[in-house]
Amino acid sequence: MTTLDAAVVLLSVSATGAMLCRLDALKFSEHRVEVIALHMLLAWVSIVSGVHAWEGATDTQDVLGPLVTLCWVVVSLPTWSDGPPRNASSRPMPLDDDDLDRYIGGGA
Repeated sequence: MTTLDAAVVLLSVSATGAMLCRLDALKFSEHRVEVIALHMLLAWVSIVSGVHAWEGATDTQDVLGPLVTLCWVVVSLPTWSDGPPRNASSRPMPLDDDDLDRYIGGGA
């Protein structure tokens, strides 16, 4: 196992752990399927990258998979700080005053 393989294994474990925490907060009855599928896919990519690195067969996509997953966690962290964001919900949300002004009031 090279240093690159070991680094990818560590990245993969971190990325998989982050996705499992996100998936723990998502529920099929309350959240959109595509949001759940995205997080499942990112977890799967991280797991496969870790397995390839463990076997010593690290490729470019094995490095990029966990990196993209961790980038998604960092970029989406502000909206996930209090749990899944409102736009991940499968239930209709009430309109805010800004929404009402934009759609009903005719304001630009």
